Amino acid sequence: DGIRDVERSRGLGDVYKRQYALPLTDNINIGASCAVFFRRHVDATAYGGASTVGIDWKILPVLDIGFAFANFGYTTWNTGKSEFGAPSLTLGAQFDSQISAGFSGAVCAEGRFSPQESLFEGFAGAEVSYADIIAIRGGVNNGRFTAGADLRIIRGLRVGAAMGFHYDLPLSYRIGATLERGAAVAD
Repeated sequence: DGIRDVERSRGLGDVYKRQYALPLTDNINIGASCAVFFRRHVDATAYGGASTVGIDWKILPVLDIGFAFANFGYTTWNTGKSEFGAPSLTLGAQFDSQISAGFSGAVCAEGRFSPQESLFEGFAGAEVSYADIIAIRGGVNNGRFTAGADLRIIRGLRVGAAMGFHYDLPLSYRIGATLERGAAVAD
């Protein structure tokens, strides 16, 4: 039986997301997610959907690699315009021990709202974490530096902060808290 998760988010619209993961062998897992959304942007509204599929391969007891074909979808706006969400291909690796390290990178063909955005985007980043208590990460997103950190306060409660550049804004910051409910996948 696979791992299932249903999520509903609110913000500039509603997102309903369904995720599913299934072990193929002891070392290989596959997963998929599908989202249906309603969006508000300035004076326009839209609805659409997107999907992601991926695979994870545990090469060694402490080393995983994976890839995801993500964010292919379609959006239609009340203005009569429609957008195809061009997919991205993400590659990643994770080394697990008391001090863990990970790396991921992606290339995406994406056309969004801002004319300054290029058709092809890329990012690369790395994260170092200690015993699922603290994580520090940094990277490059289209040639611009990004950084972030998370700290587990108590089991199930994390706080974090990140900084990066946005196409329409200068340096941007995100501060947040995550409250995890239920058993973790590893539990």
